[in-house]
Amino acid sequence: MRVVAQGQQRWTAKQIARILYWQTEVLGPWESLTEREREVLMLIAAGQSNQQIAEALTVSERTVETHVGNLLGKLAVASRTAAATWVWRHGLTEGTGLRPVPGVAFDGDEGTLG
Repeated sequence: MRVVAQGQQRWTAKQIARILYWQTEVLGPWESLTEREREVLMLIAAGQSNQQIAEALTVSERTVETHVGNLLGKLAVASRTAAATWVWRHGLTEGTGLRPVPGVAFDGDEGTLG
C-alpha cells in the first residue's frame, strides 16, 4: 500500500511477462499491418468471404487476396481461420461491434474452429 500511496508502481514478474508478450506477440504484428490490411483482417474476423470484403471495400477480389496473403505473413499464421482466431484471442474486436458467432468456439493456439 505504501508503494502505491507514494506514487510508485511495483510490477510482478507475471505482469511484466504479460506486457512483454503483448508487445512482441500482439502489438508488434498489429502495428506491422497497413490500415487496409487491418480492415481486411477485421472483416475476416467478422466471417466475411473475399468476395464480400471486396464489395465492402470497393476493390477487386484479387486485391483482397493480396491483402490476405500479406497479413497472414505478417501475423505468422497459416490461414484465414488462424488470423480470425488471432484477432479474437487478443481481444482486438472490442469496440468494433463484432460479436462471436453463437455456437462457434476457438480452440487454443491451433487457430482452428471447434
